[in-house]
Amino acid sequence: MRRVLIYVFVVAMVVAGCSSGESGSTPDTGLPPNVDRCEELDPLVLDFLRSGLTVDDVVLPWGYSVKSTDYADVWIVTAGVESGGELDYGTWAIRAGTWPTDYVGAVTVDEIAAEISDFGANSDIIVTDATNGVYSAVACAIARLDAEGSG
Repeated sequence: MRRVLIYVFVVAMVVAGCSSGESGSTPDTGLPPNVDRCEELDPLVLDFLRSGLTVDDVVLPWGYSVKSTDYADVWIVTAGVESGGELDYGTWAIRAGTWPTDYVGAVTVDEIAAEISDFGANSDIIVTDATNGVYSAVACAIARLDAEGSG
């Protein structure tokens, strides 16, 4: 259900971009603009996220990071979340002194990340769906989920 809602949001954004005379997607992938900002998540960052997991049967097999332009030192990270044979994704914002090795703090961005980890209690990072980088990181995760689901 969650993926369906995200698809509806992505389609609505693409349609809105096209109707305003601007290109709402890249012609060859159908993904929103700036997805090329996604980088495969460094294993050190995955280990950092795993250190904050609060649910025993959760695995984070892969992820993507996008540098947010809203903060000088924050990266938006979306990781695959595997549990009970189901694969979805969770999104976090990570403040780092030196990326990807020196973490200052992290917060959860979505419901899944909040359900499986304890990041964010003492952080001054404020992130919403509109924060720069969130849309791109989530779009990369959806593309990865779709690719794995069709294979």
